[in-house]
Amino acid sequence: MSLKSHILFFAFTVLLFSCQDNNSTDYLTSTEDKPENDQNFNEQEWILKDGEVLSKDIKKYGSLLVGIRHVGALEFLEKSGRSVEESDKESLKDESVFIVEFKSLSAKERNPLNLPQCNLGFEEGVEHLAFELEKSIKIKQGDSIYTPNGSHFERDFSLSDRLRIITFFKGVNRNKEFNFLLNDELFGGGQLYFRFRNHLNYTENS
Repeated sequence: MSLKSHILFFAFTVLLFSCQDNNSTDYLTSTEDKPENDQNFNEQEWILKDGEVLSKDIKKYGSLLVGIRHVGALEFLEKSGRSVEESDKESLKDESVFIVEFKSLSAKERNPLNLPQCNLGFEEGVEHLAFELEKSIKIKQGDSIYTPNGSHFERDFSLSDRLRIITFFKGVNRNKEFNFLLNDELFGGGQLYFRFRNHLNYTENS
């Protein structure tokens, strides 16, 4: 069974885990190895679980922060409480989960969809994140281009100051350098490049 086939089964479990994240004390605040003259990096709290990697190449525009983190598909499913058939484990080793987070910096508007810079109404914004955003995402690694083979938008609006979109990829080597590309039309960020390099990568133990 592919990772995409698991989506409907663990969507509710993922929501439960994201709610638990808001009460977690495992926050990432280190600024070690900050890239020289990199104006995009911000000292903010980002929640990481064991095995997850966050790029320091965080973007800030208007009242919004955008960050990208990734984890292996097998780890993601197991930490979400899903049992994985032994026969599926080998194929899942080639699949990855990339989590896109939009975080509001506004004291007045906790939900990013209510920010003045949001270019769509609330319901249209939800629809865009749920069904259209994955079409604006790709990964470039060497000469190869990868596109998502599925996505899931977490709808915990009242519980978090972040919008979280989980995207699924196959074939990306997470141990090598790559760029995560996101064309943000919803909040006006335009074409965003998130670099994943050894000196830019955060883990739980950074």
